[in-house]
Amino acid sequence: LKEHPWIPRISGLTLSELYKKFFKDEKLMAVISQLWGYIGLPPSRTNAYTYIAMLIFYLNWGAAFPIG
Repeated sequence: LKEHPWIPRISGLTLSELYKKFFKDEKLMAVISQLWGYIGLPPSRTNAYTYIAMLIFYLNWGAAFPIG
């Protein structure tokens, strides 16, 4: 929480609700939502915290690939 103090404020929002608070461009929202398929729910049903946590992990450490 030290690095990302805003996280508790988004925990009750869907991804669509979060984006609508900050963006007006539908195309931009579509581009930054492109990883929602990995969660399995559309942005209107995806918890914003879950998506942002996944995105932070991906941007900091990259993708993970199973060995075998």
